[in-house]
Amino acid sequence: METPCKMYTLRSNDNKNFQVNQKIIDASVLLKNSCEFTDITEPILLNCSSKCLDAFVQLINHYDKIIDVHDTEFEIELFESFNRDDLGKLVEQIGYLDSDFFVETIADVILDRINGLSWKKIQDYFDLEDDFTGKERYQIRRNKFEFLIALTAKELRLKFPLLPAENILMLHNRFFTPMNIILRKIIERSNEKTSFNLSVINKAIKNEVDRYPIKISELELTCARTAYGNNRWSLSNNEKPYFGCSFEHATYSEKYLKIIMKRKLAPYSVTISNGSRLPPTENIEQFLIQDFIVPKASTLNVEFYYDCGALNIFDIEHCPFTSVFFELKGVDIGFNDFYQNFISKDLSKEIKINAKCSKFKIFNDGEIDMFKKANCSKFNEIYISSGIQMISPEFKNFVLEFMEEDGIVRSEQKVFKINSAYDKVKKQHVFKVSTVKEMLIDL
Repeated sequence: METPCKMYTLRSNDNKNFQVNQKIIDASVLLKNSCEFTDITEPILLNCSSKCLDAFVQLINHYDKIIDVHDTEFEIELFESFNRDDLGKLVEQIGYLDSDFFVETIADVILDRINGLSWKKIQDYFDLEDDFTGKERYQIRRNKFEFLIALTAKELRLKFPLLPAENILMLHNRFFTPMNIILRKIIERSNEKTSFNLSVINKAIKNEVDRYPIKISELELTCARTAYGNNRWSLSNNEKPYFGCSFEHATYSEKYLKIIMKRKLAPYSVTISNGSRLPPTENIEQFLIQDFIVPKASTLNVEFYYDCGALNIFDIEHCPFTSVFFELKGVDIGFNDFYQNFISKDLSKEIKINAKCSKFKIFNDGEIDMFKKANCSKFNEIYISSGIQMISPEFKNFVLEFMEEDGIVRSEQKVFKINSAYDKVKKQHVFKVSTVKEMLIDL
């Protein structure tokens, strides 16, 4: 016989009661400690309005279990009726409940509202003080990249000393909480553009931003002989405010490397472009991926062009990304060799492949996209965007040996003389792999 779930009563400051279960109590350090050490029989009085308390209860009840995964769409919709002042009151009233999950939610809701705004509009939204002088702003405009990585040089002092009043823990803003936890969480969870715009408002915020890896939109690593005889790697933000830095790995300034090694990089996209064969000792790309990257997004883009020299630089076993997208153009390598070198060594990765080369040998000509789920050894879906003149032995081997039985083959044309479903929206023929295998076995 199941033990009945214990219920508690929370009472708002406008005398409305909320019946809640243990999950709500456990989501708040204050409530959990209160109920753990005291036998609560009376309503728990909370100094917050029924509107705020109702939002908190709805938030927690939406999830079966409170873990570090948020339904952002639901959360943004839940607080849609809260304007800026309402959010400020919500933070003030419910902040003392000490709920990490609530803090993360409100940080994401606020970030959704300020993403895309200029630093001046973000400053107004938070009611923050701008404490940069005109001379300092001139330096920032001329040296955006150096400001981003917090470089300090004799002629460029961009890592500004802070006064006690400029400490992030005490910085006044519309969403102030003890220890400024909401503002600090907003800074931590912001994207590269918002993070940069926050940092140019106030020196205390800039100092807080510098505690985290350097947020950039793209890290590009080019494995190719340049005019200078070396590889090139570049860091950039592709939106306003635009900034970027490109340099050859044998001639880069040591001051950049030391800062990046200390801070690490948090890119939204990483692209490795390979253009020539290089011995492993000359490949800073592998060095960067293994030692510097803290992925902000989960996908790594890898572009291979015209040869397999990147075998020397890419090691999927040490790749910190959960998903890898390979783009192959003219690569002189068979699928079996590619699978052994780039996929089978770590089957936990989700893999996507776009092959546009006859040398890949699945087709004599044409383009194909392949998809493999995480923790699977075989592919569950392929998409053929061009016609097949002839079903090659390599294609037959791929479907029979490397595709899931319950997978699907999509194509723009009816490439097989077997029944298929037709997706009118995507304008594709859809074949079951199990049916395709039966047909291929007889060929």
